[in-house]
Amino acid sequence: MFEFEHSVITKAKAETIWQLYSNLETWAVWDPYIHVELQGEFEAGTKGTLQPRGKGVLSYELLKVTPLQFFSDITHMQELGIDVSLAHTIEPVGEGTRVTHKIIVTGPNADTIGVQFGGEVSKRMPHTVESLVALAEQLERGGDRDGR
Repeated sequence: MFEFEHSVITKAKAETIWQLYSNLETWAVWDPYIHVELQGEFEAGTKGTLQPRGKGVLSYELLKVTPLQFFSDITHMQELGIDVSLAHTIEPVGEGTRVTHKIIVTGPNADTIGVQFGGEVSKRMPHTVESLVALAEQLERGGDRDGR
């Protein structure tokens, strides 16, 4: 099994972070490494596709969605013998909001291929979370979703 998480504390409100999560059109701004699509509403059970930059298209499913607090998804990569779960948590802390992204890779090849795959994702994860938070802060200061 492979696990990694990264958190950032921000002054941005949970509502602003959630708006960016649930509007997939904004994802390219804060996570340029992946293209995501969803075939339905941003709710548990909805399926979609994702395409990491330079890689093939993969199917995923939203597992749990708790507005303003949490969502998780899973990508089954049967040909590689791994399942990749991502959890995204928003929680109030003191005068701000903690935003945490976590990856968990399980399956029969989690200790080999999963470590390699998870390691690649974990290298980008701090940038992704920090970009999400920066965009949320910009939106709250009156900038548009393209960061202007």
